[in-house]
Amino acid sequence: MSRSFFAIVLFSFLALAQAVVLVKNDVEDVITVHITEPHADTIWSAGSFKMVKWDLPTFHYDHNSTAKIYLGYLEGNNEHLCLHNPLATKVLVSAGKVQVKVPNVPFGKDYVVVFYGDTGDRSPPFTIIGGTGGHRHGCNLEP
Repeated sequence: MSRSFFAIVLFSFLALAQAVVLVKNDVEDVITVHITEPHADTIWSAGSFKMVKWDLPTFHYDHNSTAKIYLGYLEGNNEHLCLHNPLATKVLVSAGKVQVKVPNVPFGKDYVVVFYGDTGDRSPPFTIIGGTGGHRHGCNLEP
């Protein structure tokens, strides 16, 4: 394995390993949520609109804090996030849910939704069907 490849992998891991830091008025809140939808039995159809839901934090936090929601997939023990194409941006944490459009991705049973960026804020793997476009490697997904 080349040193460049190792450096890229290490940098990517470190970037994903950071906790969610949500900034509002120069005050930082680290917020961890538990995604409740989608769950392991969920099946989404490409092109449809679906809800991503999460439990609200039980501690005090800035209710104007926002986050991003990303689609990703698992490949063995590796998590791949489509960072260039978020499902939702500027999502109010206090809302507890957001509607997203399911991108036109290939069939897969290993998709995940991530409340960016704490790696613990990931849904269980779920299925997306009906897609004809995009390819997962490199996350070149069509909307």
